[in-house]
This record gives sequence, structure tokens and C-alpha cells, in this order.
Amino acid sequence: MKKHTSFKKSCVYPELTEQSVKKQLKKWAFIANKECSEIPLNLHPHQLRHSAVTHWLDDGMNIVQISYLLGHEQLQTTMIYLEITVAQKAKTLEVIEDTTNDKVRTAEISKLTDL
Repeated sequence: MKKHTSFKKSCVYPELTEQSVKKQLKKWAFIANKECSEIPLNLHPHQLRHSAVTHWLDDGMNIVQISYLLGHEQLQTTMIYLEITVAQKAKTLEVIEDTTNDKVRTAEISKLTDL
């Protein structure tokens, strides 16, 4: 039976290093930014990680499952992501309330000027 060579040597693709991931991410962020200017040019891998966790939480995934997927030994580490999403939701609600209040105020002012 023939001995298997290491995955690194037999793999067709180059080694997946932090530097190679950052380089590819920079390349694709530049391309994506042309389509949608909201995508930052200085995108980094951890932003993708945060984004994925936020979506998982929003979709109702269990925090224990997320902790396992992220490789966290302590659930408290994963809870940081939960705090971020709760804070984001609170901030979003404030913006919605402010916008709604502005619309109500504008309508009230319009009614007063019609008198």
C-alpha cells in the first residue's frame, strides 16, 4: 500500500494562509464595491465572521450551536456577538422611532399651517 503524501503537497490549490485570505478578500471587496458602494474596500476576514454570526442569530440559531461552529471554548466569548446584535437592534429601533416621530411632527406642523 502506497503512503499518502501530505495534503499540502498533493493539493492543487495554494496553502490557505491568513495573508492569502486577506489578499483574496481585498480583491473581491474591490470588485463588489463597484456594484455596491456600501461594501468597504478595507474588508477583513473577521468582519465576515461577525456578519455570519449576526445572520445566524437573526435567523434564530442557538447560541450554543454558534459557539461550537466558531470554535469558542467559552460560551461567554460567543455571547459578545449576541450583545452586538442586541445593541444593533436597539439602535435600529431608535432610528425607526426618530423617523416615525419626524413624520408625525411634519404632519402635525402641516395641519397647523393649514389652519
